[in-house]
Amino acid sequence: RRPPRSTLSSSSAASDVYKRQADTIENLFIFALNGYYKLALSDNYSFCAGDDFVYSAEESDYENMLITFLSEVNYLLMVKSQIVKPLKFIKIGKKNKKYFYEVKGETKNLNNPAKDIETEIKAVTYHQIKIIEESGIFSTKVFFDI
Repeated sequence: RRPPRSTLSSSSAASDVYKRQADTIENLFIFALNGYYKLALSDNYSFCAGDDFVYSAEESDYENMLITFLSEVNYLLMVKSQIVKPLKFIKIGKKNKKYFYEVKGETKNLNNPAKDIETEIKAVTYHQIKIIEESGIFSTKVFFDI
């Protein structure tokens, strides 16, 4: 198998894109989450204890599911100044023509949101979102409005 690859690159003044490859759909979601945090948080962010985090969603496809997931993470960070760490996927799959996931983790409160949040992300976009599986490798690009 090819090793996972990722890049984070500016595509314009109003958006950033995160590209990722993974060997499972679960890892693709985790890597997308890590890319989101890499863009949004400063290198020296700090946090303290928080609460348990349990979230589930059902969508028509993996792309909508990823957008829903990252949008929830964006809300937690931009509105509540919380990150989800650690994150463990309980279940992800397809049932009755619907894609679903259930995640469990813990939220952590940022100690100093004004310093810890480096880039304000306004939204996770549907622009060019496509999850591709080829030879057991999942890949995607996620665009963030900043």
